[in-house]
Amino acid sequence: MSDDEDEAVAYEMVMPFVTVASKGGPHDDEAYVCGWECGSVDSRLTVLARIGGTVDATVHEVNLPQMDLVAMKHGFRMVQQEVEEPVEGWTFVRFEVAAE
Repeated sequence: MSDDEDEAVAYEMVMPFVTVASKGGPHDDEAYVCGWECGSVDSRLTVLARIGGTVDATVHEVNLPQMDLVAMKHGFRMVQQEVEEPVEGWTFVRFEVAAE
């Protein structure tokens, strides 16, 4: 892909949040997004705790302390992964079953 093509790429949300302040709703945008992200990981780990395995996720760095607690709640440990091209504000993590 050329540089011109890279610049033309746009990203859109699959499902917009409509109850956030920027859309006239009562919820703080950033807090809502962080809660949604942590809830999503919590849900995935709930299922994974029953069937085993690992899960990889790209998450906001500000959520790492909460994500670590979510992982512990389900018997997992969170391991931050190295990435070739880091993106500011984001990190890649793997949730693994914690050693007993």
